[in-house]
Amino acid sequence: MRPSSCPRQVPVVPLCLEFPEEVGEQEGHGSGPTLSTTAKTESAISGKKRGQHGRHKVHKKVHAIHKIGPHGEPLEPESVISPFSNQCSCIVREHVPITYSDWRKVPDDLKGVVWGEVKRRFKYPEDQFDEDVCKRHALFIAGKALHNLRSTLNRNYV
Repeated sequence: MRPSSCPRQVPVVPLCLEFPEEVGEQEGHGSGPTLSTTAKTESAISGKKRGQHGRHKVHKKVHAIHKIGPHGEPLEPESVISPFSNQCSCIVREHVPITYSDWRKVPDDLKGVVWGEVKRRFKYPEDQFDEDVCKRHALFIAGKALHNLRSTLNRNYV
């Protein structure tokens, strides 16, 4: 047997989306900021909307590295691993012109400037610090960052 084609009657329940003004005042609740006003004031102060973040910037904070890996990469604390990569990429964007098509063609004096800035931003442990190995790793990260920047610029703007 086939179901009937006539629609079923569904009871309609009216919903009240607004609250009377007396409800909050009768129960002794204070009139504090609501979630929507708090979100509005925070976004007005920072100038950003929810879900947006600013570009990575070179910070003035000096990060302490406690343990270095065999290839010069920071291992401990884990909270310094991602800032290391981010700061290396910010430093290379700030100091190296985008006119260099390859990291190997960047002059050694510019690479020295990048390494000097990395050493200013990160404090390496003296007992594990091998400058050549750590410099090679930092400049490797910087070279990848320059390549990614050029690739993004070519993809989006050329």
